[in-house]
Amino acid sequence: MTKNITDNIIGWGSLSLQNRCKILESLTNIYVGYQSIALGSADLLKTSDKNKIGAPIKAHDSISTMIKVKIVSHIETDCIWTTMNSIIYHIRSKGGRYSNVSRDTINRRINKLISEKVIKKISTNDINEKELSKISHNRTFNFVYAANDEYINVLKNLKNYPPAPLDDFINHVTDFISNLPEEKRNEIQKKISENIIN
Repeated sequence: MTKNITDNIIGWGSLSLQNRCKILESLTNIYVGYQSIALGSADLLKTSDKNKIGAPIKAHDSISTMIKVKIVSHIETDCIWTTMNSIIYHIRSKGGRYSNVSRDTINRRINKLISEKVIKKISTNDINEKELSKISHNRTFNFVYAANDEYINVLKNLKNYPPAPLDDFINHVTDFISNLPEEKRNEIQKKISENIIN
């Protein structure tokens, strides 16, 4: 089993030094653009950290950012609510230094986002049975979380922020992929095609 896993993994050693540097440059460009995602206002010429959703800001670390993205991503689905366990699982699934992040740490970040009116906390007593059944069949929670309506309205009215155009991301990701070995490029192309069809 271990052999099969390691056979399918591409490591930095699989790349020439030149391609490693090109890939690191692409990653740097993606990261720099990522820091500016959704940093703006209804006015194209203005910017505001308050409106940022996609990347850490001075007041919010990466855990707070993951919580925002997780909760906001539910808004246009048939269930806008997220449980604490779902948030914890989402963050720990990122691996690395997030694998063992404590419930207390996540709870503190959630409370800060609530105080800033980015998200809201609702008692399950205030949600009807039909909505509760969409959230989870396992009723071990007393509260759920959703994005604050005011925050969602701000995000929906944001203009494109010039320093983080989507086209640039596509170009940087394309550059990243183009420097991988041919076998990996073909595998990625196949996955993209399958996702488009599905």
